[in-house]
Amino acid sequence: MRILEPCSKFVVRVPRWGENLLLTVVAVLACGAVPGCSSTSTYKSNATPSRSSDPLFRSGVVQSGLDLARPQCGISSTAAIVPSASAWANFTPPAVGGTYTDPGGYCPVKRITNIGSRGQMVPFYSLMQAISARDTKILLFNGDAAHWSVYDFGGNLVISGASFDSAANGNRGLPLWDRFDDKVIWLTARHSIKKCVITMGTRGSMSCTVTHTFTEYSHSVVFPGDTDMNENGWVPMVGQNTAGGSVDIFMFQPSTNTKAGTYTPPSCTGEGDSMQPACIHRLISTPNNGMTIEGLGSGDELWLPPFSGSPTAWNPSADHHSVGYAIDGTTLVGAFEDFDNQNTGGPCDFRPGIVSFSNTSSPGNCPITPNGETNPPPEFGWHVSYMDHATRPWVVWTMMGNGAGPEYFNSESSYAAPVAWNSAGGNWYPYQAEVVMARVDSNVTSVGQSTSLIYRLALSHARQHNDSGYYWQDVYAPVSWDGKYVVFSSNAAFAQSASGCPADSSGSGFTGDCADTYLIGPLF
Repeated sequence: MRILEPCSKFVVRVPRWGENLLLTVVAVLACGAVPGCSSTSTYKSNATPSRSSDPLFRSGVVQSGLDLARPQCGISSTAAIVPSASAWANFTPPAVGGTYTDPGGYCPVKRITNIGSRGQMVPFYSLMQAISARDTKILLFNGDAAHWSVYDFGGNLVISGASFDSAANGNRGLPLWDRFDDKVIWLTARHSIKKCVITMGTRGSMSCTVTHTFTEYSHSVVFPGDTDMNENGWVPMVGQNTAGGSVDIFMFQPSTNTKAGTYTPPSCTGEGDSMQPACIHRLISTPNNGMTIEGLGSGDELWLPPFSGSPTAWNPSADHHSVGYAIDGTTLVGAFEDFDNQNTGGPCDFRPGIVSFSNTSSPGNCPITPNGETNPPPEFGWHVSYMDHATRPWVVWTMMGNGAGPEYFNSESSYAAPVAWNSAGGNWYPYQAEVVMARVDSNVTSVGQSTSLIYRLALSHARQHNDSGYYWQDVYAPVSWDGKYVVFSSNAAFAQSASGCPADSSGSGFTGDCADTYLIGPLF
């Protein structure tokens, strides 16, 4: 993917609105705000649109098939790579702006933040884009202070939490990067959408303007937790007219103020101004302008154009996933932390899997581990990101061992040095504490299998503490839309501290909630 400069001419295949619609743009002039530059476009369709008003999706991004190039760093292996006891225990991350590179072929990693006190400054989750459209800025969250900040790629603070809050004055939903404009963030305030423009500087500034008010929702509209804008500028939303009442879910395109696919889930009530409004856990945008839904019933549902009837139930468990295309660039697939794990165990049994939306009864493929029925592991803490699916078929996973010995802080009594999983006292499994990038068609059948479709990018060096839960201790690693960068969270700076993370209000340390952000890339 590349963003064209103003007044550049290009040819682009525009994704379809409905399953049978394919638009082809033959020429577009992308002008921006250049004086004297006019914009013209012609386009044709080989099918009848499924909606009476089919928008020409945002121009400016070239897509001419998926880029199959391999990452330029990382270890291509499926074996258990166990760090030495001293290297693991004594690792010290660099200062902000500095880099570290673990031995063996891992990628260089740059430190972006230094939280310095209890709290965290991290990507909100692996399914929400943290990196701006042109790879210049990172949107991060402090969970303890409940505010957002913007950093540049050098680790410099651009927009502080206080400045962000003052400019936004928004709801409790997510702010989202614009898919095409590197300086724009979208957010919600009461029942309106705001467009926020960032001006860079030693300390930058952000100004926000209401661009659309949903008069049909007098209480609130939000971008719910872990939502992301798709490659056509569409984003899932939730709207509520009466506090505590029913909610609507729908797709919205902020650039054109176009709303589509409104659905009112039955018996779905509760507070709408929330990261998880009413009964909705998360809404994941799909490349074909629909969404998957976690929260209706007990599983995952699919809501696609032309949005007829009700959403389709397709996974009986509400498994976390990222949505994109298979290696052919057209088949819709889910990249899962696990799939159907509460029922049959899924194709990969508590391990990452790729499952086709059109044939969920097929075994799917296990991209980085063998089928889970072989050498059954404990249920690890997996997280997934496939937000580069429009340009590169590379999926990012992270894995924590859910409290294994090497993942305790050094001074805890439960700490133990890393030992290979298949040795006596084994506590270190393949991909543990790593950021891993695998091609979407990778399929591993045995541990140690030779493959060129897996690249183990970095060790996170993160630690966990069993007594305080795992959310802010887990490693979240969203991949940029162009696949060139991965950011991830890690509390490695406090691994050697006598009390783990800084003490909380009760005077207790070892909370684990003290993670900073690190950056890998460019990978291509």
